[in-house]
Amino acid sequence: MRDAFAAVGVPVVFDYLPWVRMTALIRAQRLDGGLSFYASEDRQSWCHFSPPYDSSDLVLVERTDNPLSWVALADLARYRLGTVRDYVNTPDFDDLVRRGILQTEEVVSDIINIRKLMSGRIDGVVIDGAVFRYLIDREPELKARAADLRVNPVPLDRKPLYICFQKTEKGRALRDLFAEGLRQIQARPAEDAGNLLQRPNTADSSRVVR
Repeated sequence: MRDAFAAVGVPVVFDYLPWVRMTALIRAQRLDGGLSFYASEDRQSWCHFSPPYDSSDLVLVERTDNPLSWVALADLARYRLGTVRDYVNTPDFDDLVRRGILQTEEVVSDIINIRKLMSGRIDGVVIDGAVFRYLIDREPELKARAADLRVNPVPLDRKPLYICFQKTEKGRALRDLFAEGLRQIQARPAEDAGNLLQRPNTADSSRVVR
């Protein structure tokens, strides 16, 4: 994403924050924006969303010795699933949670959920697939147990990824500048554009723009 801003002459500093803290600071207009957002109607009230810059699968992570068996979402009712506060899942999944059909336990970060999964306190974790791969590669305690975990073969959804800019005139201006920079990068030869846009989605220690 730095390259899209650089294309329009905007310097960017990236910080890494827990998701819940990042969203709170964007809402309070103390951060310019954050990466790897899924869009939702609620978020429209406090985000100026960029154009989508990538996409990623929303998945279930399970223990290899206790795979989740499901076809319809309601089949997951017999499992305890870990979710993260303020994450957007899918409308159908969230509706089943609201109706009490799905059993979920909410925490403040993906790492906590993965630890709970490894210890057997929950049966599965709802997580962005790219985030899971990033955390397994980055966190030594998770990497050591990587063989004990796997991504369920049935994804929950394929999600476009956006930058959420604070809902101010400054945020709107940054959104427009990013959109122009992204347009310039995407107009480059396919190989060059692909190399520039391939960046890890690290939503657990979320990158924020300021």
